[in-house]
Amino acid sequence: MNRKLLAIVALLALAAGAPWIAYGIGLVNVDGRPTPPLTPHLGAEQMEFLHVAMRKAGVFSVFPISPWDYAIELVRAPENLSSGGMKAAEIVSADWAAAHRRRSEPPLPRLSETAMTIWLTRNWTTEEVLTRAFQIEQVRTLQKR
Repeated sequence: MNRKLLAIVALLALAAGAPWIAYGIGLVNVDGRPTPPLTPHLGAEQMEFLHVAMRKAGVFSVFPISPWDYAIELVRAPENLSSGGMKAAEIVSADWAAAHRRRSEPPLPRLSETAMTIWLTRNWTTEEVLTRAFQIEQVRTLQKR
């Protein structure tokens, strides 16, 4: 009986920690962390550019999320993870992770990008994320020309 109880407790502990474990693995796969822009501010024209480039409307906001929050939203309401603010954080995290990834075997690239997105929401302000996303999208647009 004690072994069964111990096994159940161990499985529950593993399940409870799984999002944080995945987050840690994703972050370990990325060298360093990005630094926020020195002057995080976007004018009206720059915000309009970002809205068009990201195909998102409305006010962009980035809220701190935990790995558990991300996992719950992924199951409960995945559309919440595609808001303008989250899309901007994903642009920044994908750009950083692609340039600083240690290994690229599946599923590590996606796990690293997701972990970096969570990290950005916890460590950068909305203005910082939007400014960097604008810079990345502006370079992409210029490269297409």
